[in-house]
Amino acid sequence: MFLGFGTELGTIHNQLSYSGHVELHLGAHSGPSFALTLTIGEWTSGHTQGTELSLAVTAGYRVGFQTGAWRFFAGPELGAGLALYGEGVLAPFVKVGPYLGISLETYPRAFLAIEGHLPVRFAGSGTLTDPIPSSVSFQPGGWLGFTWAF
Repeated sequence: MFLGFGTELGTIHNQLSYSGHVELHLGAHSGPSFALTLTIGEWTSGHTQGTELSLAVTAGYRVGFQTGAWRFFAGPELGAGLALYGEGVLAPFVKVGPYLGISLETYPRAFLAIEGHLPVRFAGSGTLTDPIPSSVSFQPGGWLGFTWAF
């Protein structure tokens, strides 16, 4: 299990945002992976400012290996979520791309870890009942945290 904090680009306004990330890895080095990411940030567009809050659920498959105290992995991921911004506008989004990580065993079965992803994000604007496809963008993110092996 990975718990980390970091940053990623906002879902709708593509401005740097704070991010918390929880991920469950199945398998010691390789296997399926499931994550929940919460991102919050401020945005500015012309004379308009606001806050954006998004929640994404992702699933992927990682392939990795360990050498000494170091672990490395990479793999594809697919996710979906919702972004809340402006005057209560709720926008659905989907993202797909690679993710990767490096960790260092600091204590038996406990690791200091860096994880990141490089997805392309497809977001709508409007509401869930009336979505309007509006943007496709690159949404990199990264987190520093801890991994525990159960």
